Amino acid sequence: MKAKKVEWFAGSIFLIVGLIFLVVGISIAAYNVNFKNNALETTAVISSIERDRDSDGDTSYTVYVRYTVDGSQYERPLNFYSSGMYVGEEISIYYLPEQPNRILAKSSLSFLFILFPLMGLIAASIGFVIIFRKVMKIKSHKYLLENGEVVNAEITNVDYKSSYTVNGVSPYVITCKWVDPSTGIYYFFKSDNIWFDPEPIINERDIKNLPVYIDRYNPKKYSVSLEELEKMVADV
Repeated sequence: MKAKKVEWFAGSIFLIVGLIFLVVGISIAAYNVNFKNNALETTAVISSIERDRDSDGDTSYTVYVRYTVDGSQYERPLNFYSSGMYVGEEISIYYLPEQPNRILAKSSLSFLFILFPLMGLIAASIGFVIIFRKVMKIKSHKYLLENGEVVNAEITNVDYKSSYTVNGVSPYVITCKWVDPSTGIYYFFKSDNIWFDPEPIINERDIKNLPVYIDRYNPKKYSVSLEELEKMVADV
């Protein structure tokens, strides 16, 4: 998959996974609120903590608690584990009066309320930002192509962005310089990410300048045209 498509794919995945976590989080929150509203609180004692290790070496814990309701004693697994728990510890739980074997740990409610919605919100926000920026860049480029003024800017640098990687590939960015003849002000323009090394082509073809589409009223709004460079590459 080409790096350009991977950026769209990554944004979509973050957005979808984030929305799923958000929906799951809201569902868990709604369930817990409904459970709490219909439950009673009591004190339970941790009777045992079982440890299980899967084939990947990951360890999980199941906490069992013992409690009494209307003279009857129950022992049930808890929906929550904390590293500070120990056998014999007293903890607060909620249980349903009509179904005393259904319980929730009081301390787990706030944890679950926050964890899933927060994870979903973060992931969805990342995905939304990635997609939003891509869409806005496309719209801005299209607008400048149709309404902007074309200037020839001198290529000053070709930088390799090793700190940013998509699908194991890092992009290049071309920096160009242009002097506004009417004001004498220097402007520096940076291209979008280029997913191939443009330097050999630039050197071989002795390319000194690139066309840049600018907003004639605000040159800080611009789009460096890479069409000619991309045409020289068989598979970008």
